[in-house]
Amino acid sequence: MSRLTDRDEGRHERTQDKYWRESYYFNFVDGRAGIYGLTTIGWRVNEGEVDGLLMVIRGRSLWYAYPAVNLKFPEPWEGFELPEKAGVKRLHYEMIEPFRRWRLRLEGGRNSMDLDFHCFTPVYDYNAEMQSLPQKVAQEHYEQSGHVRGVFRMRGREITIDGTGQRDHSWGIRDWGGVDQWRWITAQFGERFSFNVFSVHDQGKEHIGGFVFDGKDNARIVESTINLKMMADGQSPSEAELNLKDERGRDHRISAQVFHVIPLRRHQAFIKECFARFYYQDLEGWGVVERLHRIRSGFEKLRYIGTAASYGLRSLLG
Repeated sequence: MSRLTDRDEGRHERTQDKYWRESYYFNFVDGRAGIYGLTTIGWRVNEGEVDGLLMVIRGRSLWYAYPAVNLKFPEPWEGFELPEKAGVKRLHYEMIEPFRRWRLRLEGGRNSMDLDFHCFTPVYDYNAEMQSLPQKVAQEHYEQSGHVRGVFRMRGREITIDGTGQRDHSWGIRDWGGVDQWRWITAQFGERFSFNVFSVHDQGKEHIGGFVFDGKDNARIVESTINLKMMADGQSPSEAELNLKDERGRDHRISAQVFHVIPLRRHQAFIKECFARFYYQDLEGWGVVERLHRIRSGFEKLRYIGTAASYGLRSLLG
């Protein structure tokens, strides 16, 4: 049973670890409109900085990016009000109802966004069943799937979306380069089925967690096998095959085909945020395959820089 209360949607007490961080994350997919994206705000309190990010893909290309990253955060954390002040520059999140409904906005300017995220699954607390993640990956962590509806006004166009997405809220030590690798995969198939699985490899041990939602309730994942087929760069997933077993003894076989890869970097790690089409029984859905791995050589670092530069250039030309 979850230990969470409505207060957990807000601010948590920090430790003195350099990499302590609190963050909100939302992604959204609308296959009909061909719009996919993510947004996150994270406070790296002991580093005195805050990051905000919005990335929107249209079709198979990056349509818009709003990076408000590495900004100074001078306010005392102990008096900072969350979720009331969940924003950075033009990017703002508003909690309408705890564990139920949020509003996501990019205000002002030529490009703007106004989305409603309405949760359709119960909240899943990663620590409720003693399935805690390693301390280095912000082990206090919960997730929900939901409907996402709203409007984008970008690059002279207005597009209405009506899709699905995933949200999480986490706090604790977030040392991206402190683990060997992780794979975080999530998808929604309307309200009939959704899932979220996290596999973290740290010091020779695999930690797994997550849930499946069967249209009625969440069930904890107790076993997982995740096989990724990689692209030519050896870093980016192109396909995924998952075998998940839940606490009720049910097996779930899910496959995914990646169609867009966002290259990200934090500390000494690469993160590939991959949007994909998913298949489960007779259902088709949309979601994200995320892969993190450590930077192990100067050659890998240079290759990442080249990939990121190419990605940014395609965005400008698009």
